[in-house]
Amino acid sequence: MSLKEQLPPGPEPVYLIDGSSFFYRSFHANPDLKRSDGFPTNALYGVLRVLTRLMREEKPKYVGFFLDGRKPTFRHQLYPQYKANRPPMPEPLAAQIAPLKKAVELMGLPLTVSDGVEADDCIASLAQAFKAQRPVVIVASDKDLKQCLDGNVLLWDPSPKGDKLVRGADLLAETGLTPGQWPDFQALTGDSTDNIPGLPGVGPKTALKNLADFPTLEALRERFDQVPEKLRSKIE
Repeated sequence: MSLKEQLPPGPEPVYLIDGSSFFYRSFHANPDLKRSDGFPTNALYGVLRVLTRLMREEKPKYVGFFLDGRKPTFRHQLYPQYKANRPPMPEPLAAQIAPLKKAVELMGLPLTVSDGVEADDCIASLAQAFKAQRPVVIVASDKDLKQCLDGNVLLWDPSPKGDKLVRGADLLAETGLTPGQWPDFQALTGDSTDNIPGLPGVGPKTALKNLADFPTLEALRERFDQVPEKLRSKIE
């Protein structure tokens, strides 16, 4: 069954592709891929594999490809230590950015790179704008985009290990969380990948339990006197 056949009925879907997430993942998954002259092609290979498959199998009428813009982002202004744990982009990866942009251009795909924001920021904004008009398929491997899930917004990860299609109902069944609760869950647990700390000693299990009792961080703050003492002491 094709991806399009699994989408809600209605107008032609729009596909929003997080190129940066696949670019990094492919670079690390295929470390030895190079041209005969030694030029690295591992990141290019992974991204173009996703794009050619999407174009061949889904034949999308509406599609956009997004890459991270230049730093700093607005998140660095809010929290200077954002992603400070990451080393600089490896030169073999940086060398593949220009060829990737050229390949996307030659495929006739719209490319968006906005300085100061990341690819998933652009995707989230457009998903919000389009979802009332047509199905939105976010093509990405970034867990942060789960907050965008909706009755008309799906997250598709065409991984070499097996495709994964996630709907809002799937997230609820798997975690007990609605998409709107996903940012609060990450705020409580933190995100070590992005160097964002959570509450000390609060892991996924504790966060899920408290979000079941207090559906939002705002509700937790408003009913702070009802918060279990163990968690309250960590917040205070």
